[in-house]
Amino acid sequence: MRFTSFSRCLRIWGIGAGGISGSGILRGKIQRFASIVLNDTELSTTQATVRINAVPASVTALRVGQQLHVTTAAIQLGHADTISYFSEAVGPITAVNPLAETFRVLGQDVTVAGVTNLENIDFSALRVGRWVEVSGLRRGTNGILATFVRLVPATSRVRLTGVVQSLGPQNQVNLSGFTVNASAALRTGVAAGDLINVAGVFGSGGTSINAQQLVELPPVAAASANLVSREGFVTGFVNPVVHVDGIAFQLTNLTRFVNGTRSDLQVGKRLHIETSKLANGNSRVDTVVFRPERRLDIEGPLLSIEPITSSSARIVVGGLSILITQGTDFSPTSNTSNDANSIDDLQIGDYLKLRGYVDGEELATARLDRTPFDDEVRFESVVRGYKPSAVLLAGARVVTNSQTEFRLSGGKVSRAQFVAAVNEGAIVEVRYRSFSVPTQAADRITLVQN
Repeated sequence: MRFTSFSRCLRIWGIGAGGISGSGILRGKIQRFASIVLNDTELSTTQATVRINAVPASVTALRVGQQLHVTTAAIQLGHADTISYFSEAVGPITAVNPLAETFRVLGQDVTVAGVTNLENIDFSALRVGRWVEVSGLRRGTNGILATFVRLVPATSRVRLTGVVQSLGPQNQVNLSGFTVNASAALRTGVAAGDLINVAGVFGSGGTSINAQQLVELPPVAAASANLVSREGFVTGFVNPVVHVDGIAFQLTNLTRFVNGTRSDLQVGKRLHIETSKLANGNSRVDTVVFRPERRLDIEGPLLSIEPITSSSARIVVGGLSILITQGTDFSPTSNTSNDANSIDDLQIGDYLKLRGYVDGEELATARLDRTPFDDEVRFESVVRGYKPSAVLLAGARVVTNSQTEFRLSGGKVSRAQFVAAVNEGAIVEVRYRSFSVPTQAADRITLVQN
């Protein structure tokens, strides 16, 4: 069911009778626009001040996948007050690994995944020497999981956002493994561990940046506001404290887990975490939402379309609810007469093949192709739980019966054995050999990744 701009805030944050009020800070990628959705929370942008790389800008200049820092002085009003975006890296590609779908820019190893919005390009366009803008999540000293990539002119300013590793001699800054030459004036107040954005030009040989601008980015600590929502990677976990990008967050027995369980809190897991402040000033974790990076394959007939904006919609394909966003790639095929170039080209009954991904509490599609009709349905999704004669997945409730075949890596098993072996958050494949309606029983359910 489509939610309106306030219903999701009410559900997640408990705004209302005795609910959360006061300030809020959110850091995460843009999931879609309606007005703006970040970490599953929708906020109006009508009163927001927007800055892109420290320059005043408009919301229309933002793109799905870009990582934002959003603040609100009154979260219960459901609107953003400030929206800030800084490019993670802008510069020329120096190396590409097509098999791993990684590339290197400014000493940063960038990974492309299902979650990545490659704006108006595919990976083959990312070649050595081409200039790109990257937004994403830091993974280690110089690793980035890209959530947004686009080509930019070679005349663009070189830009790098990262953590200060050390301050060296002759006004040098080691920024996420790359050397920045910054004047004493620019370096004033900068210390190791700070998150900063540097813009400038290449130094001699192109192995350093001569800084023209240096901006320190605000931290997002666990207790920095009444409400904190942060996307990132787990960097440590000793129950009941989980560290996300080095910041400690306190779990409780009431913490809700989505797409996984407490036992899945391992170093390297990508998630977003939502906290609220208690009366004594301490903060607690209300919700942990795991965000698997694995791509999900989906194919089946289009059963419904619910427009959200001109560039986004919620569709049901073979019984699975999926979001189309501004970042969805409508790719051309060898049969151009069958191509769908936008949401407007889709019709109920079209047979679609999608490349999807887990986007917080919902599923979204990175790529959409319309193909000749096939009455078989196949999709992958994330296990949320079980009920009698049903498996609950992200985006779908899959009915089962005595004829449904359950499979693990060792082969066919009983439903009870399958349920006992598969954790919440596992990725499973569902198949219907001859699909008619979403309420029919699945023919086969297979564990893909636990």
